[in-house]
Amino acid sequence: CRLEIVNSYARVREIIAENEANNEEFKIAVVITIEGGHALGCGHVVQKTNSNRNDSNTPANVDEAKLLERVNALKGVGSAGTPAWEPTPLWITLAHAFGNNIIGNAQALPKFYKPKLRFFEPHWKGTESGDTIPEYELTLNKGMTPTGEKIIKRLLGIDGNNQGRRILIDIKHMSIRSRLKYYEILDVNKAQYPDDNIPIILSHGGVNGEPSITTAGKDPTDSHEDWLRRDRREKFNPWSFGLHDDEIIRIHRSQGLIGLIVDQRVLACRKRVPPIRSKLWSSRKWARLVTDQILHIVKTVYAEGLSDKADIWNMICIGTDFDGGINPMDKYKTATRFKELFENVESLLGESKFESYRDGVDAHALTVNIFSKNALDFLKKHY
Repeated sequence: CRLEIVNSYARVREIIAENEANNEEFKIAVVITIEGGHALGCGHVVQKTNSNRNDSNTPANVDEAKLLERVNALKGVGSAGTPAWEPTPLWITLAHAFGNNIIGNAQALPKFYKPKLRFFEPHWKGTESGDTIPEYELTLNKGMTPTGEKIIKRLLGIDGNNQGRRILIDIKHMSIRSRLKYYEILDVNKAQYPDDNIPIILSHGGVNGEPSITTAGKDPTDSHEDWLRRDRREKFNPWSFGLHDDEIIRIHRSQGLIGLIVDQRVLACRKRVPPIRSKLWSSRKWARLVTDQILHIVKTVYAEGLSDKADIWNMICIGTDFDGGINPMDKYKTATRFKELFENVESLLGESKFESYRDGVDAHALTVNIFSKNALDFLKKHY
């Protein structure tokens, strides 16, 4: 098996054809994306250290002009000091589980993981006199900075500088304040340029079952206790990193993409996955965590009465988070189990509760769309 970093959808299709024609060697097409705006050179707390984490002659943080120069390079427009990327990323997830001086982040980590993460860059801080641990939640629930707004507009090519390829924005890990500001930016652009449709992406996540991000509190607790107390009938993790119902509608209207993660903690509240009894669950029962998400997404759009409501089936895919998943579903811990996940999702989509939403499309076709075709179609349109 070989990996090949690709620069276009056309090359992805070629690799698929090569795999179908060649049984001796399998090739995986890799589409570059970036998770964490700190990778641009901002928000790092590392200043100076005697180890190799950061050389004092190479500052971890750069000024706004340099950040925008690096954004241009990501888009394929190089400069004397910053060569152009080839290939360019499809999207960038600007937020992550910590601050970066660009955009506020939502709570993402169970309380037991926070102390461990503090020891790793960009949280870790080294000084000549010794190591200290900085505050963890520097930008938790905060909003977008003025520099962050400039970076987003430059990435999307809506700041008057439309050189290079548009790089899409992934809303995963964004705080409520940051997402609301991002939606405002999109709304303003849409009002000025009605034909310029910018798809909203959630690359690896799920829904939280809450009705509206506009009425949600901007300083959610997102505590371990919230996750524990949630009634099992409400099913989903209530934390603010999940999609609210009005965000699902936004994604549908933008012809975006929802990547459903296979992390049980993100997909469901604790009472939905009891820690002892769930060890005895069948693989089919674990797969229901995924189809619960699908049903909620589809029902939310159909309830809106939109004429193109059936298109939501083309905007759902699997977004595993690769090895970033903290607590994958017990029966689906690796990609070797995905054939079984496919089969169980197909079986569950055939249940009567989905019948009024399938619009005559059989469960197998819908499952193929969710597991592969929808993501490929998105690539075809935007890469």
